[in-house]
Amino acid sequence: MEQFINIISELSPIIKSNNFTNIINLCEKLFPIKLGEGTTRIVYQLDDNNIIKIAKNNHGLQQNEYEYLAYQKFNQFNVLRKIYYMDLNKNYLIGENINTINIKQFNNLFNINYKEFIDNFAYLYHFKLNPKSICNNSFNPNQDNINLIYSKFNNLIELFKVFKPLQLREILDIDNIGIDKNNNLTIIDYGWIPSNLVK
Repeated sequence: MEQFINIISELSPIIKSNNFTNIINLCEKLFPIKLGEGTTRIVYQLDDNNIIKIAKNNHGLQQNEYEYLAYQKFNQFNVLRKIYYMDLNKNYLIGENINTINIKQFNNLFNINYKEFIDNFAYLYHFKLNPKSICNNSFNPNQDNINLIYSKFNNLIELFKVFKPLQLREILDIDNIGIDKNNNLTIIDYGWIPSNLVK
């Protein structure tokens, strides 16, 4: 936490105002590198290793809280972006900077076609990890891909045993995954997790 003291102290006075616009305007000045923006939160780069997620509205506050709680609860699987700090008002999170990847990079890194990974992982999720799931069972799995998923993505499998029921294809969308410093698959954004899984 010591490396974030200066950031926390700079943000603290404006956070107390509870004004989303003022908070965002200050962050635009403090953090010139914007990594991404959605309808509820903005992500800025703090340095090579860390990011900050800023809530844009009340929904963003809730997502910050749920993401923080989810990391506290499920970090043992080493699949979620690390979250180091959340301010008391839930206006921002400080977390690990994860390198995003495209489909071609995914294919090369993990030696499996991304679409085949998603299709075969979905099969595992619905018919092996969650057998009560109601899903079209017409998909014919590729056993080589299934074996590769078990060998390379075992932590992800273990996470999804408790991370259910969720929209798997949205969670593992190429825009929502990346790689950490050790080239491990990492889920970048998970603030949308249902409250029953974290509370």
